[in-house]
Amino acid sequence: MKMEQGTQLIDGNGKFNVDGLKDFMTATEFAQSGLSYAIVAIIGSQSSGKSTLMNQTFHTNFEEMDAYNGRGQTTKGIWIAKCSDIDPFTIAMDFEGTDSNQRGEDDTAFEKQSTLFALAIADVVLINMWYKDIGLEHAASRPLLKTVFQVMKRLFKPRKKTLLFVLRDHSKTPLACLKTALLEDIEKIWAAVAEPETLCSAPLREFFNVEITALPHYEYQDEKFKEQVARLRQRFVHSIYPGGLVGDREEVEPASGFPLRAEEIWKIIKDNRDLDLPAVKVMVATVRCEEIADAAIQQSEWNGSKFREKLICDMLSEMMAKYKKRITRALAKRVESLLEAGERDTWASIRNLFECNTEAAVSEFSDAVVSFNLNSSEIDTKSQHLREHARNLLEMKAREAAAAGRVLRRMKYRFSHVLGDYENSMSWYNWTEEKNLDEVERNALSESLRILSIMAAMRFDEMPDQIEKVLYSSLMDRAVPDPSLPNTFMGASDTWEEVSPKATTLLKPEDCKSLWMNFIEKIKPMMTRARSRQDGRRRTRRYAAAAAGGAAAAAAAGVGAAVVGPAAVVDAGIVIFMRAMRL
Repeated sequence: MKMEQGTQLIDGNGKFNVDGLKDFMTATEFAQSGLSYAIVAIIGSQSSGKSTLMNQTFHTNFEEMDAYNGRGQTTKGIWIAKCSDIDPFTIAMDFEGTDSNQRGEDDTAFEKQSTLFALAIADVVLINMWYKDIGLEHAASRPLLKTVFQVMKRLFKPRKKTLLFVLRDHSKTPLACLKTALLEDIEKIWAAVAEPETLCSAPLREFFNVEITALPHYEYQDEKFKEQVARLRQRFVHSIYPGGLVGDREEVEPASGFPLRAEEIWKIIKDNRDLDLPAVKVMVATVRCEEIADAAIQQSEWNGSKFREKLICDMLSEMMAKYKKRITRALAKRVESLLEAGERDTWASIRNLFECNTEAAVSEFSDAVVSFNLNSSEIDTKSQHLREHARNLLEMKAREAAAAGRVLRRMKYRFSHVLGDYENSMSWYNWTEEKNLDEVERNALSESLRILSIMAAMRFDEMPDQIEKVLYSSLMDRAVPDPSLPNTFMGASDTWEEVSPKATTLLKPEDCKSLWMNFIEKIKPMMTRARSRQDGRRRTRRYAAAAAGGAAAAAAAGVGAAVVGPAAVVDAGIVIFMRAMRL
């Protein structure tokens, strides 16, 4: 299944293709990219060459318009494809054109929904437009941008994305003039959008990086168009790294969570539900409660206070469930990815993720329940329940990641990765610089041991510990242990004495020792094969050197023999030897 050809993510009727996206994730192995990925979407008028631009830039194969059959709608709904040969893993999304005759003058709902979806889900949104349309109203998508900006402010918090305006069929007007005019238009649209109180001071730059580029005519300036597109493509290489096109993006979700996130965002947009205005909902509901209660039936001396209390209690329960779900969505997958990566700063990253997302949810919850007339202690109690939920979730994910089989798998992968990097660096012409394989093995073991030390305990605070040193001394250097470090394994302790009291043990010292011994047995075949390959390279080198000697003798015996350097002799010998091997 060629994923460059694309999968329809959302059809023209707004139906989300759950099964198709699942197949896409499996076929492309998108989920395995972790946090190293980027999503690029394109929007613009119908028949403006969006699909052609995506195919030329990202080497995808979206369906393009056949000009000989007339100009009309080609892309229906929203399509998704994998970009070829771009690091990081990049996903391209092709959107149905706006201002479509097929949808008609009055049916603009899907246009607005799909455009908002592009801005919500993508890291980079290409806005494809004719350069002559700058300054116009509908042709330049001003009404559409105004509507979408308004909804973006209302539904979503500032999250830095890149708007890349691509001006098509550029000719004589200087690009600098076009940029100035377009940026003024965008700022005016943004300023004219009514803002909720919470974002009243948010400038455009807090939501978007705005960039502008231009391309020559696709048909009449074919070679120049391809040259410019190649430069545009290069901008997406290493796009997520510092200084890249989206190097300053924040709150990146793991790739494995993309299907759930995309489906949830589309559902929110389709249902027109508010994400970040819970206080408004609560206020309206509370006022309604009061109206049902200051209407007591005096004839029967009925009072609605008990019913009001029950309703508020039910609403509070619903609010708690909502914010627990939000915390789960924010933490679960990203914590899994960080633990899977097993880097030195894993627990610092997890703590930062935990604190930022948990406190943000607690703050929003506190603001949302103000209308309930709860006292401060009740709000504090509920807020603490949210924090406990977040901590319990974190501990659950950590214990899952610390399962012996999963830790062993990651250690083996890290070992084979380090070993593989070394072997891949050994070219046919670089054998004289090979490292001592014992040194390479020790480096690979050290990297694998770090994963074990990371998973030994949950570090909930920034207190330093000596777990890695203890493990290194007891396992890597067990022949000559460090006398300054306690011999933890001798006592078969159930806890780590070297960590903060706030830390939680995941793998006991004796568990670590058992895992390490198992790991050592598992990697023995890897090292045996590596040593065998190294011996083979050395034999080949000797044969090549012998052949090189023959080549040098032949050269010296020739008429007017030239002085031959040692490198050239060795290279010639390798060539002779390789030819002999083929014969």
